[in-house]
Amino acid sequence: MSKSVDEILKLIKKVSEKSAVVIGDIILDEYVYGIVENVSTGIQIPIIEKKSVDYRLGGAANVAANVAGLCRNVTLISRCADDDAGSIVKKLCSSYHVNLANFGTEKTTVKQRIYIDNQQVSRIDSIAYTETIKNELMSILSSQTIDFVIIADYLYGVISQEVLDITTSFCEKKGIPIFYTSRNLNQFEITDYPIVVVNMNEWNQWKKSSRYEKAFITKGNNGICYKFGKEIVERMANKKYPINVSGAGDTVLAMISAFYGENNISVDDILVISNLAGELAVENELTYVLSKHDLVDALFEEWTQEDCINKIVDISLAQDVVNAWKQNGEIIVFTNGCYDLLHLGHIKSFQYAKKYGDKLVVAVNSDSSIRRLKGKGRPINNNDERINTLAYLSMIDLVIGFDEDTAINVIKAIEPDVYIKGEEYKHKKLLEADYVKKVEYVPMIEGISTTQLIKKIFEAGEIDE
Repeated sequence: MSKSVDEILKLIKKVSEKSAVVIGDIILDEYVYGIVENVSTGIQIPIIEKKSVDYRLGGAANVAANVAGLCRNVTLISRCADDDAGSIVKKLCSSYHVNLANFGTEKTTVKQRIYIDNQQVSRIDSIAYTETIKNELMSILSSQTIDFVIIADYLYGVISQEVLDITTSFCEKKGIPIFYTSRNLNQFEITDYPIVVVNMNEWNQWKKSSRYEKAFITKGNNGICYKFGKEIVERMANKKYPINVSGAGDTVLAMISAFYGENNISVDDILVISNLAGELAVENELTYVLSKHDLVDALFEEWTQEDCINKIVDISLAQDVVNAWKQNGEIIVFTNGCYDLLHLGHIKSFQYAKKYGDKLVVAVNSDSSIRRLKGKGRPINNNDERINTLAYLSMIDLVIGFDEDTAINVIKAIEPDVYIKGEEYKHKKLLEADYVKKVEYVPMIEGISTTQLIKKIFEAGEIDE
């Protein structure tokens, strides 16, 4: 990526202040899980014993929920009924912080997926076609503070030519980006103002005018392509084995729309972010809704895989990354030290430390703090050499430098779950211990320390280069 992890995280914070409107068809995704233990004695078919049911937003509602995972204010303009499915939709919208501007209809569309032993065996659709929202649309648009608009047409009636024309005209006059996706792009006439976001099949089937060349085209494992006139930017996705592709396009659409038009972000960076979001979506069994902490976690992993040096962060960035890990339920392990001459004792302590949790954060004393603690002549290796070496150790997930004599301020900032020290500190006063939930002591290797290594070097005398 062209941006550093810190720059992208700042952009995520900026995007979080945006307000968006999503217009389109609501679908309720129902996941029914069961087991088969018996066969019908009559027609010899398996009997599915229902064990559990889960619900997720689908269609434009899923798009809105994914946008709300990043943006502070999201309004969904649509129709759903006052039936059982509609009640579930309304509760889910509220839980995902989506403001639902609902104009009612007779029935809510439901897509029911049947699973046996976590394998999908069938889908039952209960389709409800609704009236368009052309008469109600303008009053809602005019009352909103809007940074971008998404029209998501799943062909169930909410979107019409009038809805597309009204929204496009409104956005063009206001200079607001509008993104349009449809299961059938040939259904309506599209001006050259909306930005189309579709999959490769939908793009190829569209009888577009020759002048229209402004689109993001998703291509599954082959990533995303951006076309703007003669400009073409493509980004491959990481190869994944999809568990459930339902709604993955909605997640990608939400990411593209939220980041597009931001200053200081390239199209290539938008494609990287959107690919990562899509990969998260297909790895989930249920229809996926993106969260900010998922995205931060995925971005940080992508950066550190590109170059381990990206594990080295400042306190502010460390807080964002560690908070994302915590939100995903991961246990944070923390340790600190000088790590002047990295030796077997250090490596062993890191490996032991990692057993106490999911992510290992290591804080490293600066050169000046080491001189205060160890005296003149230390450190042997300067700060960059020490922290860069640690970054390349696979068991370490994040590295922070600090200038104080203790790591108390770092601990206060990231609030780790477990603090690790060598067992030689077991009967010593640890100032940091007062600021952590739990302290664990790891075995040390007798006779190995930085001081002893330095002594060995001096005793060896002059060493030929």
